[in-house]
Amino acid sequence: MQLLVQNRPMTRGAADDCLVAHLQLAAERRPVPKLGLHVRCAHNAAFLLTGDLLVFAGLVQFLALPVGVAAACLTGFAIRGLYPGWGLNHEAALSRQLTTLLVVFGLWILFASPAHGALLLAFPAALLLVPLGRHAVKRVLLASNLFGMPVVIYGAGSDGRNLLEALRSNIDMGLIPVAFLDDHPAFWGAHVQGLPVVGDTNVVLTSAWVGILAMPDVEQGFRQHLLCGPLSCYPYAHDVSDGENPMRDLQNVACPSWIDRLVGSCCT
Repeated sequence: MQLLVQNRPMTRGAADDCLVAHLQLAAERRPVPKLGLHVRCAHNAAFLLTGDLLVFAGLVQFLALPVGVAAACLTGFAIRGLYPGWGLNHEAALSRQLTTLLVVFGLWILFASPAHGALLLAFPAALLLVPLGRHAVKRVLLASNLFGMPVVIYGAGSDGRNLLEALRSNIDMGLIPVAFLDDHPAFWGAHVQGLPVVGDTNVVLTSAWVGILAMPDVEQGFRQHLLCGPLSCYPYAHDVSDGENPMRDLQNVACPSWIDRLVGSCCT
């Protein structure tokens, strides 16, 4: 099996090794600060909401869409977790948008009996323009490296590399891989599929907000140690080691919709 490693491996030792000069080791198990996470979340949500507001403002102005219908759609998007919608790939976000539009316009037809002409123009325009507007805003944010959350992957083996490729293929989810952590000395200081391995699994990457464990072959005791130790320092942590479809497991892991939160709180 070919090992996809570039650059010369470093040896462990000083704090400057393994590119950890900017890291904080997890000996004290201090959590990663959440201020930057909240700022980024508010920033992304504001940009996406602004894009939707502009689209609906155009529909209200030019196609006589009632302001109440537009407001109901925006409220539905918020309830479905679309602001900022981290953890949702393009298909999942589109499904939530279209479902919300169908429900709101359906209620409009049922209770308000709109003019036939207004409905024929506003409904297809909303189905087309709202997803396009969100896609355009998200592209701008991604191009500016301002969308989503940095992710560190624990395990640079085959499962970690597969997860990396999946995250890169679903960049719309906003889970941006920035580094690997692995206990194999041959990886330290190297790049695996273009992503740096910045240290071993005792390291907490303070610049990341999501830690993902992708090490299916480790013993249960060590896995529990990682989950209760370094990974517990991140605002969001997830174990995809046993999942057959890690992207489905990560779906909406960071920002669940209000409905999902309500269901979860009722079940606990």
